[in-house]
Amino acid sequence: MQVLSILAASRRWPSQLGHGIEFKDFELRHAQLFKGLAQHYGSAALMPTLLPPLLTLTQQPRRDAQAVAAEALAGLVRGAGRWPLSEQRALWEAVAPPLRAALRACSVQSLGDWQACLRFITFNRDPRRLVWLATMLLEELEGNGAGAPPPAGREDVVMFDPSVGDGGGAKATEGDAMDVSQETSLAQANQLRFLAPLVVELGWRGHGLIRRVLRSYKLRQWVSHPYRQVREEVGSLLAICVDACTPPPRHHPAIGAAIWEEVDSFVTHLLGACLTPEAGLLVSATEGSAAAAAAASAAPAEAAAASAAVELILEPENAAVRDLARAARETTLRLVTHSAMQGRGVTLAALVPRLLPPVMCAASSMQRPDLANAARSCAVLLAGLNLEGNPLDVAPLFGEALSTLSQLAGGGSWRLRGGLLPFVALAAYRGQFIEPCGAHATSLRNMLHRLLADPQHEVREATATVLAGFVRLRGPAERATTLRWARQRTCKGKPLAERHAGVLALVALLQLAPYDVPAWLPEVLELLGSFHAEPQPIKQAVAKAFSDFKRTHQDNWVNQRERFTPEQQELIADMLVSPSFYA
Repeated sequence: MQVLSILAASRRWPSQLGHGIEFKDFELRHAQLFKGLAQHYGSAALMPTLLPPLLTLTQQPRRDAQAVAAEALAGLVRGAGRWPLSEQRALWEAVAPPLRAALRACSVQSLGDWQACLRFITFNRDPRRLVWLATMLLEELEGNGAGAPPPAGREDVVMFDPSVGDGGGAKATEGDAMDVSQETSLAQANQLRFLAPLVVELGWRGHGLIRRVLRSYKLRQWVSHPYRQVREEVGSLLAICVDACTPPPRHHPAIGAAIWEEVDSFVTHLLGACLTPEAGLLVSATEGSAAAAAAASAAPAEAAAASAAVELILEPENAAVRDLARAARETTLRLVTHSAMQGRGVTLAALVPRLLPPVMCAASSMQRPDLANAARSCAVLLAGLNLEGNPLDVAPLFGEALSTLSQLAGGGSWRLRGGLLPFVALAAYRGQFIEPCGAHATSLRNMLHRLLADPQHEVREATATVLAGFVRLRGPAERATTLRWARQRTCKGKPLAERHAGVLALVALLQLAPYDVPAWLPEVLELLGSFHAEPQPIKQAVAKAFSDFKRTHQDNWVNQRERFTPEQQELIADMLVSPSFYA
């Protein structure tokens, strides 16, 4: 018992010179020491000996004192699992108030220690033995922090029976939340950080806790919190809740379905807060082309007005509402990045079709470059997820994702349409391995053809590169289809945008053979050279295509030129000669 008598805050205790200094993590072996002491000596010996100095340590703000207190408290509570239930309840009642105070006053340096303490207490424990801890943390979140530990029979805080309806967890309303104006953003974020270890360790067994958390009015309000660290913790906690029900427990499918219903309700609230433009506000590509053509033929002032009518504003015009929408989109991005970076992106597969609109709108916004860059990275992460089917055994999700992309490809913002291309490029590669391949190829082909004929020439030029990769993946049949489509779009009398699209399709075919001359290439070159006298931007596209062809084929041109007819060789030579003033 000599170890217990010298329990005090010191940088030289218990064994490391730097214990509690320089952001050292929670020491598992120290917690195991106190766990063994609690199991061996029991309540009668430890409660009067260990508890007083331990409670004194929790009140000291120093980093080393907090580290020692977290390890000792975690070991004591976990080791008490062998005590009689009445003695365990007495311990819970004794440690709950100082633990609550320590968590409230937790500094950034001690945050990792107390999170590890909570996770050590929760690991592989019966959820009914954690009701006191879950209730304490929920009271902190819901603003009832002065409450005492719950009496026996409150297992519904952690567990509930989905077969009996609401299960004592009615959805929170606005009146249930306390006034948080006096709370700092660190305190609010810590409330969520301390709940995360319980949700992680309990998983689906803590379905009552997940239900209470996701129905909390404060958590729903914080999806648009003004401080980033709170928004990030909301997204991370939501990702952990999604992970808890994915895949659903094999022997308790009703519990998995009930958790997924709560997750779906919260995600619906989150996506509504993102204020993504509705599908009805999106201008179709046909309407956009007509409006662009009208703008080109009108007077300058009228042309500017017509172009403004086509372009869709991706964010609310009101500054306050716009800030809330941006905050909700950042929370959505945190949900994606937390799951993907933890290697659990498969849990988000069922949500990908619904997450695409806010992520793509954030990626296309020009007002916040940091938000746009993060959204582009999230789009790449979403494209890499397994979309063959979700864990709830519903229809394959890849087709739903392509349908959402098709709707966005008809959007009224050219930045939004152009921002889809990185995702479409990855989807084109992955789609060749997901059944039905033919239907997915048709959807991708139609989407690329629509974007290739986009009213905005930046979108058309960016799509040409993606189309080249798509044709390379699909083989000769797709090359013939693209050539046939290009011939139809380059007919006389077509609008300039469509003729430019046809020329860019030919350029994409030319990119398929950068260093050799297959049998089909001379025909494409000859057809492409016939548009060298067309107006801009067609003329520029043709000139750049021939310049790139010369650069990549000049090393073996002596041997490769024999594959062209004399007329074709003359055409290529004329295209590569710079125009002269004296010609």
